Parts: sequence; structure tokens; C-alpha cells
Amino acid sequence: MRLLYKTLKIRFFEKINLDQNVLFTYLFFYLGPLILSFGDILKNQRLNGDHIAQIFNINFINLFYFAFIYLGTPLFIYFLPLIKIKQFRILRKNFWPNKVSNKLLLLIFSTLTLLIYFFGLIPVGSGPTNFVAYLITLINPIFLVLTIFFLSFNKLSLLFSSFLLFMIAIYSKSFFSLFILLGINLIYFFDKLKNRPKLQWFLIIGTLFVLVLISFTEILDFSKILNFIYTFRQDLRGSEVQTNPEAVYGYAIGRISSFSSMLYIFTSKISSLELDFLSNLKVIIKPFISDLTINDITKSFNDYVLGFDREWGTILSLPGTIFLLFKADISPLTAILELLIYFLFISILSSLFPTSAYLNRLVIILFFSFQGLLSGILYEFVNLSKSLILISFILNLFQRNSFSNKKNN
Repeated sequence: MRLLYKTLKIRFFEKINLDQNVLFTYLFFYLGPLILSFGDILKNQRLNGDHIAQIFNINFINLFYFAFIYLGTPLFIYFLPLIKIKQFRILRKNFWPNKVSNKLLLLIFSTLTLLIYFFGLIPVGSGPTNFVAYLITLINPIFLVLTIFFLSFNKLSLLFSSFLLFMIAIYSKSFFSLFILLGINLIYFFDKLKNRPKLQWFLIIGTLFVLVLISFTEILDFSKILNFIYTFRQDLRGSEVQTNPEAVYGYAIGRISSFSSMLYIFTSKISSLELDFLSNLKVIIKPFISDLTINDITKSFNDYVLGFDREWGTILSLPGTIFLLFKADISPLTAILELLIYFLFISILSSLFPTSAYLNRLVIILFFSFQGLLSGILYEFVNLSKSLILISFILNLFQRNSFSNKKNN
């Protein structure tokens, strides 16, 4: 331990400041969707999301026990980015500019808008439509928007970020970016109330109360609004499959919470799953070796549940991924090794998360880790790391050119 400290200058955790912004973000991304999923499962005695056809008879106490596991498991992931290692701190400091100027913001967002407009994006569930669309998705546009938004954090960045996220939703034919759009608007305006902490606490408690009303009563019903949104999405995708108004709410909840997926995995009789040795390591190096075939826990589980000729896959959740690793046809020691690779990669990735001068670092961690924790799939974190590296390169390139021009003038 002493050698580790002297070499890496580790302080095991930064000072953790759980301010109202962090609590509100946590409520929006994690606790809120869990409450909605919890109420939907308890009321209808069936799962939601990808497993909506699955009957699930359970009482409140047992479901609460599962909810505790669902919320508690990712806590370790939240704190990994807060481990203070000197080399990581230096890397992060040099990795991102201190802020993004409005001029650079306009240049990058205008370029991205034009590229999406003329070349489109790769729609969900399909392959590349053209080379430029493929290049755009090398950098996940959502992560690009989030990075610039947090580094700028002003009205102009909010306006352009909202416009781009809406545009991404239309062209990708997926409404996940609309959820992120709602998130950045809420956290921006919530942060403006930081000088009025009592009002912030009132909004947090009020939001919790509304979520409980939606989940456990019939007083507030959003099914008609959700049905309209899902019908619009089906039209964008050219799908002739009719949406079931009674099931739309369950499908929607399953897109922002993987609680139902965890319950399916925990309670289903799943026989041993075949897994490549060190499959998580293969997932990490896959971007460098395109023809590398991987039978990881995600592929093995989806092949088992949906069949080898499947055209889609289901999310696992982080607790579900951990559970399945120990159900796989590998030794417990190998399963632990797979988990160590998983967590080690995320701890290194955490050094790449941007640091904003305007917001608590935990808020940014919650935003950027949401998609990966929702699915529990390591590939999502690999995709995030690839995007952040390329975004950092672009921003630093523009910043240096801007600085060089100023010097010459």
C-alpha cells in the first residue's frame, strides 16, 4: 500500500460533495426510472421493456429487496472516477481545455448539424448507410454534445445542444437522445437555483412525490402522450407494427431503466452460458482488430434467450451482467478476473471524463455513465472511451489553432 501510494500518489477518494445538483441528476437518471419501473411491475404483475410479456408475480417487500440490489450495485462504479491517482489527474488536466469558447462551440455544432443533415446517421438496428455517417458515429454525437455543453454550460450551448439532440433523435430514429435533452435542460435550470437551496430541495421532494403518484396511482396518466411519441417513432422507422396503448408505458420505462432486465435474469432458470476466456479483454481490443470474433456474456445470453438467428438484443443491467458471469461455464476465478478487467477499464476511463468549472464532477459522471450502466455491457464503456479520446483530440486541435492564430495576429 505504501509503495502504491509513493508511486501513484493515490488518495482513495476525492472529497465527495453530494450537492443538490448531484441528487437531482441521480433522481433523474437512476432513482426516478427505478420508481416508475417498480410501480409498473407491482401494479401489473409483469415485467416491462424487452420482457413485457413475462408474467412476474411478486409482493412489495420482495420487489423492494431487488430494487435495493439494483441501486446498490452500481455505487462502486460511481466512486471509481473519484479515486485520486496523480497520473490520472495530470492526464485529465491536459486532456481537456478549461472551457470551450462560443466561437468554437458554434463552429463544431454547425459542422455537426450540416454533416447530419446531408449525410444522416446510422439508424438504430441497421448498418452504415454511407461512409460519412459511419465516420460521424465513430464519435457518438451524444457524447460530443454533452462534452461541449458541460465545458461551456451557458445559454448558447444549451440552445445548440437541445437542437442537436432533437436532430439526432430524428435521424437516428431513436428517442434516447430526447431523454438526454430533457436531462441537460433540467440540470441547467436547476443549477440556476443554487442560490435558493430551499427551492431546490422542494423541487427534489416534489419530483419524488410526483413519481410516486405516477407509479402507484391512476391520478397522473401519461399513456396518451407516450402512445403519440411511440407512434411517431414507428412512422420514422417505417414500421407497420401497431403500438399497443396499454403496453407503451411498459416499453418506455424499459428504455430508461434496466430493473426489469435484472429481475428476468435473476429469476429465470438459465443454464450455463459459454464464454470466451478473457472475453472482456477481447471487447476492449475489438476496436483495433475489427475481424475479432467474441463470445462475451452479452452475446451468449442473447443467443440463449433469443436464438442464434436473432436480429436484435436485450440489455442486461450491471447487476445482471455480474450475476450471469457467475452462471457462465467458467471457473469462479475466471469470473472474478472478468469483473476485474471490467472495473479496471472503467477506472482508467474515468480519467477521461471531462471536468467542468461550473458543475460538480459527480453530475458529469452520472450523465456519461448512464448508458453503460443501463445496459451493463462493457462495449458501451469502450464506445464512450473511443468517443472521448476523439472529442478531446478535436477540441485540443481547434484550441491550439485558435491560440496560434491569436499569437500571429
